Amino acid sequence: MAGTAAEDLVHDHEVLSGILSEYERVFAEGNLPEAATLLDYFWARLALHIRAEHHVLFPRIYEKAAVSSSPPLKEVEAVFSTLRKDHDLFMAALAEAVTTLKALAQAPREPARKEILGRIAKYVESVKGRLDSHNILEEGKVYLWLDLGRRPEERAEVAGAIRKELENFPPRFREQLPKLEFERKHA
Repeated sequence: MAGTAAEDLVHDHEVLSGILSEYERVFAEGNLPEAATLLDYFWARLALHIRAEHHVLFPRIYEKAAVSSSPPLKEVEAVFSTLRKDHDLFMAALAEAVTTLKALAQAPREPARKEILGRIAKYVESVKGRLDSHNILEEGKVYLWLDLGRRPEERAEVAGAIRKELENFPPRFREQLPKLEFERKHA
């Protein structure tokens, strides 16, 4: 990553999509310990992305909209409300899926295994289905708002702040990063 803030965020969407695809492949193969690790990693990466949007992207756009008419403040507020609801849904569904999958991976003889696997798949599918339209809204509208009326040095500062948030991995993944080869394939 080293582009504009919008380019970095779009690239992160692509990486997240690759991680989710890899999770689905491993989950379908029945490798629950690896699937649990991948889903936990996807959840953590998505949390980084959401944090970058909440701490950097949204405030910068909101500040601009509050002092100019481009983009319109009411539209910004409505779109951000929708995106925040999506973010809450993603985090809650993934928390449940990760917790359930980790527990199941530790108890391979669970009598209700098939039912639990179905529930996990349903949680992840709810995130995946909503993520597609969510990303279209962000990429087609919100990310375009970021550069409106900003000088090049302001754009660079915002891009740096976004990058810093996206690269602030939780400690449990910092040592694992070189092992997560699938991510490099999607970079």
